[in-house]
Amino acid sequence: MAPIRFAVALLNLSLFLSIAHCYDVHGLIRVKWEDLGGASGPLGDATSDELPIEGGRYNRFQHGFIIWKSGTPEAYAVYGSIADKYYQLGTIAMGYPVSDELPGPNGGRYNVFEGGKYIYWKSDTGAHIVYGDIEQEYLRMGGPTSFLGYPISDEEPAGLAGCRVSHFEHGDIYWTQAHGAGLTCQG
Repeated sequence: MAPIRFAVALLNLSLFLSIAHCYDVHGLIRVKWEDLGGASGPLGDATSDELPIEGGRYNRFQHGFIIWKSGTPEAYAVYGSIADKYYQLGTIAMGYPVSDELPGPNGGRYNVFEGGKYIYWKSDTGAHIVYGDIEQEYLRMGGPTSFLGYPISDEEPAGLAGCRVSHFEHGDIYWTQAHGAGLTCQG
């Protein structure tokens, strides 16, 4: 019986070692991952080696990414539902992150991306992107601390031709080429 148990133990160890993989996380991406708590932090374990991406490098983790743009002094973390939205929007096609995920008011979170694009998240609203003139108007009004609260949609076409809208918890911001962003759509 002992030789059979020993053989089974060796087989189990062999299977474990063949499944386990150590991924390459180094440089500024490793510094960021360790700053966030490594495998115990919000990103979890690495699920890829460091990989090239147009103009930079990244690692995938259980719950998101850490992305570094060549020539910049810091890598940034995008995780959870914000990472899911970023991935849905095409990752760096949407722009590199220029902040880590940050806490917002009322339990929300957000990341800032190149070109003044923001992805906001709150548990009851989900993750949504706000950008351009609508984002500038939203920030001028106080962002998620304003009476509008958090976004509940991505920007989308409104009823009038050429009018765009982002919906928020307590109102909307519209945009037209002729009139810019505001609380009404002026065609």
